[in-house]
Amino acid sequence: MIDALSENKNLHGLKDTDQQIPWPHLMKQNMCFTSGRFDQSIVCEATIASLTQSLPESYFSSVKSRRAEYLAGRMCAADAINRLLGCWLTPGSSISGAPIWPEGVVGSLSHSDHDVASVVMSAYGQLKGIGLDLEQIVPYDQIDALMDLVLLPDERKRFVVKEFSRWLQRINTSMVFSLKESLFKALYPLVGKRFYFDAAEVLNCTLGGLAYLQVIENLSPSYGHGFQACGYSCLHRGNILTIVYV
Repeated sequence: MIDALSENKNLHGLKDTDQQIPWPHLMKQNMCFTSGRFDQSIVCEATIASLTQSLPESYFSSVKSRRAEYLAGRMCAADAINRLLGCWLTPGSSISGAPIWPEGVVGSLSHSDHDVASVVMSAYGQLKGIGLDLEQIVPYDQIDALMDLVLLPDERKRFVVKEFSRWLQRINTSMVFSLKESLFKALYPLVGKRFYFDAAEVLNCTLGGLAYLQVIENLSPSYGHGFQACGYSCLHRGNILTIVYV
């Protein structure tokens, strides 16, 4: 569903805005989703005037493409927040660069090349954290390097066995990478520390279906070894899009 809000005066520079949640059954969680496309023309006074938070210092020292990514992410998030809360608010930015969400909101945003997406939900529901990740499918000549970086031995046995075609190995490796990125975004605000690909294991995933992940490090008293999270994946605008919630 391409929504007419792509012409909204608050969405300067975003094109082909889409507000349809890729996983409709998650709508019961009171989630709002926005995705769109952007280019460097989003870096303009009109877009900056739409922000409700000050720009971080790092913005001014970034190249124009990074500034465009920042503004596109904030515009996407603000549109989703507006539909959740009924007011236009843009996330701030912490020292680490992570979004600071308005009171009452839990959210996540991601970009890949010229595509951007954000999801938000009420902070007062059953779910405590949510992570969203948008990734280009890994090129064939980079599959082995990404496998070495991301996959644990048991994940290799599940997702990249030699009987699988190179194409399926490419999809599965990209999907596991994206799911772990989404898990990090969901848990980082809750555990307050960084962790890496070997801190969690993807137990099961299929493109377009449900995924299960398990934490294998003690990240915090509430999110220690054995904690499991659910997620979903799909193809979105030619990219791998994943969501993980806890």
